[in-house]
Amino acid sequence: MAKVMDPLRSSEARGKVGGLIYNTARSVKYVKTFTSPTQPRTKVQLSIRACMQLATRTWATLDQATRDLWIAYAAGHPEIDWTGTSIAKSGFNWYCRLYSRKNYFFETSISNPPGVSAPNAPTSFNAGEVAGGLHTTWVNPGQAGTYVQLFLVGPHSSGVQAKVEKASFNCQEVAASAGKNIDTLSPGQYTLFARIISSATGLTSVWVSDTGLVT
Repeated sequence: MAKVMDPLRSSEARGKVGGLIYNTARSVKYVKTFTSPTQPRTKVQLSIRACMQLATRTWATLDQATRDLWIAYAAGHPEIDWTGTSIAKSGFNWYCRLYSRKNYFFETSISNPPGVSAPNAPTSFNAGEVAGGLHTTWVNPGQAGTYVQLFLVGPHSSGVQAKVEKASFNCQEVAASAGKNIDTLSPGQYTLFARIISSATGLTSVWVSDTGLVT
């Protein structure tokens, strides 16, 4: 990206011209080379896309009364993100999300919204160092059919507040196992995020997190 004074012999230019993109951000005029977005085609990516396409097609077959149930469910169940912020979701969003999660567990497809609450979050979540990695522990919330999903960020600087959006899925364990080793990590600080997911409903708990140092 390069800053420019008078792009295309004008006071300001925006848009694509040939292989270049012109724009202005925070009063700074710049030009950069146009690059097409990449479309990863890994097995996981393809599986997720196929599942979402199936969920979308299934939503289209629902009658309006059932859709209204999902719309009402969404109005009363905002999603809580990892910062504790409440985020409104549409009925369609909730349906596709729970459909895809239940599909992951090979559970029967859903129709109506869940009639139970989301599982409780794991408590006393901790990430401690072991040789070449981290050992995570948690207290099982004691609910049947639940799993702990672990997401990892790092290594990163000690002053950085890691975000779950930057985390990579690491593993999934039965909640009752109450511990998991994450091996072969490079030295540095890591942040681990965890949540409980119900295989029966697809609902998840709020996020919990802890940092661990690998020396």
